[in-house]
This record gives sequence, C-alpha cells and structure tokens, in this order.
Amino acid sequence: MIAPTITDEKATDVDSPRPPTGCPVSGVGRSYPKLDGVMAQFVDKLNCSAGALAVSKEGRLLYARGYGWLDLEHSRPAPANVLIGIASCEKSITASAVRILAGKHKLKLDEPFFKTLDIQPRDTVEDPRVKSITVLNVLDHKSGWGSDIHDHLVKLAEASGMKPPWTMPILLRQVMGLRLEADPGKVFNYSNFGYDALRYLLEVKSGETPGSFFREKLLKRKSQDVGQPGEAATEEVIGRRVWNVNDGGPVYASASYLTEFMREYWMSGQPRTGNGQVWVMYGSLDGSTALMLWRGDGLNVAALFNGRNETTHDAIKTALEQALVEERLAK
Repeated sequence: MIAPTITDEKATDVDSPRPPTGCPVSGVGRSYPKLDGVMAQFVDKLNCSAGALAVSKEGRLLYARGYGWLDLEHSRPAPANVLIGIASCEKSITASAVRILAGKHKLKLDEPFFKTLDIQPRDTVEDPRVKSITVLNVLDHKSGWGSDIHDHLVKLAEASGMKPPWTMPILLRQVMGLRLEADPGKVFNYSNFGYDALRYLLEVKSGETPGSFFREKLLKRKSQDVGQPGEAATEEVIGRRVWNVNDGGPVYASASYLTEFMREYWMSGQPRTGNGQVWVMYGSLDGSTALMLWRGDGLNVAALFNGRNETTHDAIKTALEQALVEERLAK
C-alpha cells in the first residue's frame, strides 16, 4: 500500500516533500486518513496514476480529494477536482438529460425511437418490431436488439460499401435492418450502444453537445466539472484532465460533480426525492474504474480511478464503506 502524502489542491507546485513512490493527496479542510488510505491503496492496486473521491450528504460536500498524478511523469499532483473518464456511470447522467427533454416536451418517452430521430432504414425493415422500439425501451436497456452490437453494425455498413466515419445515423440505419432478439420492452439486455444512441438523441433534440447540456442544463447550477474528450475546453479544464482521459469513456467528470448529480437524481435518471434508497452504479474501461454509491443514510459517494485491471468494484466499495464507518461519516 502506498502511503499518502497530504497536499493542498490549490497549490500546483507543492512545497511539502513527496517520495517518488508516494501518492500525493490534494484537498482542503479536515482530513479523513482512513478514506485517504483506501484511495491510495487502490490507486496502487489498479496500477493507475490518479484517483478522486467525493462524499456528500443533503447537498453539502463533506469530502473531496484527488490522489496521485495527472501525468505519467508524476510531476503534477491530481487536484481534488481532477477530471477522469466515468465510463458507464455516464448512463445515469444521460438518462436524466433525456428525461429532462421529455419534461420540456422536446421528445416523448413512449414515442418510437427511430421516428423521433427521423432515421430511415438502410434497406428493407426485416423485423417490423423495430419500428415499435420506444425511447423508454432504449433507456431501460430493453430495445430488443441485444447487447453491444456496434461492431456488428460496422460490418454491415462495410458490407454495404459504406466508408467511415461511422456516424450514429449510419449505424442506426443498420439497426433498422436487423432481426430483433426479443420484443421491445420485454427483455433487459445491457447495451452500451443504446446509450451512445441516446446521447445522439440528446444532441439532436437539445441542439447542443451532451457535454454542454450536462454543464449548463442538468444540475441546479452550471458546472465546468463535466465534459467530453472531443470538445473544445478551456485551459483550466484541460489542466485538470488526466493524461488518458480519452480512454475513460465518452464523458469525464470530477467526483464532486457526480455527488452533486446524485443529490438531484437517482441512478435511473429520475429526480431524487429524499433519502432511503440504495443504488450502486459501476463503470469500467481501460482508462476508468468508476463508482457511484447512493446510500440509504443519505450519503453520496463517488470514486474515480484512471485505470482498471482485475481489481473489482465490490472490493473498492467494501473498503470505502468500512472507512466511512471508521471515520464516523456513516453508521
């Protein structure tokens, strides 16, 4: 386990000594050493360079820390508001944004998905059920088209003589030519492609990029702590992103942004009212191990790491929750 070294997130050039093999911890306010120790341990176990932790309750941020380094050279400590790819944790955020548009009558959740986007089939519609897939079916991972179908759709497009880039309209036209695996709305089948399609829907119906929507329209206040790797960004934002942010998925965020989101929404993307519900959302990609924990006692916990290996999310969750109890933040 790497011993953490406490630094101040506002100090880019940290004066306190840092052993070359140490894990700097950036943040202000009261320190919770057991939480820091768990995070430093898993930065080490995941063999990644950076981590971030935020804990909030009832709208108040109780703790926010950055761990490790923004760069491979270990020259820039990760601040508490470090930006790391959140992998599948973006699904809750995307779902809430789509539901907001539905609430503003920009789309209807029970309307056919392809009709909403005005997508026409590549050729003939082999399975008429495809026309009955609704926006809500895609939100619920019950589209009927199966699991991750992106690569299959690319092969179909290539076979039709199409050339990259593989835009979402091109891929969705291929979907309309598929035979479905199940009736829409009947079978849960986790689909990354479905949420890629929902972010496209968000962009079409809102008139702005998903990253912009997440910054400007999602929370009660505007925030620069969320975005997408391909977007233009200010130097300040670029200066907080980890070196491999592109490998962490289509959306990056700070841990504190996630806890703020969790205060306002449940995992399903529906508006949050009160406490008492328990939800867990995990994300995993080459550049991301992400956790969002909605605890029944009202604590919201978000932990991010810019790498992954065989280390499980459950192991991280268990260690963090034990540390929360030992630090008297949770019972």
